[in-house]
Amino acid sequence: MNFKKILLLSAALAIGFVGIGYLAAAETMYGRYGIEILSTNQFNMVRGAYGGLFLTFACLFAVGGFNRRMEFVALVSLCTFMSGFAIGRIASIAQDGAPGTMIYALLTFELFYTAVSAYYIKTHHQA
Repeated sequence: MNFKKILLLSAALAIGFVGIGYLAAAETMYGRYGIEILSTNQFNMVRGAYGGLFLTFACLFAVGGFNRRMEFVALVSLCTFMSGFAIGRIASIAQDGAPGTMIYALLTFELFYTAVSAYYIKTHHQA
């Protein structure tokens, strides 16, 4: 198994589990960050934005991991997905100050997947 496949499938598993967590237990997932969900609209936003979106991106990453023709699309999507979170976190750190350790761990995870997927995107036509 090549590393691109491992990258995409590991991202699919991680993001898929997070997505399922937000769909099934939004309050518990948000509670880990000290955020309380108080209304039906808030539940809907969390389940839609984190649950549904994460789960569908996880499916795309998995398809790219198993289907060579979809690999490039999945890598571009992975890079876009992870870099979006990383950019948002970095902007928040600059504007709002230092977050907790868990947020730094997530940022490290996101930067790793961004960097490696960007590398594979850059070298795609050279392979």
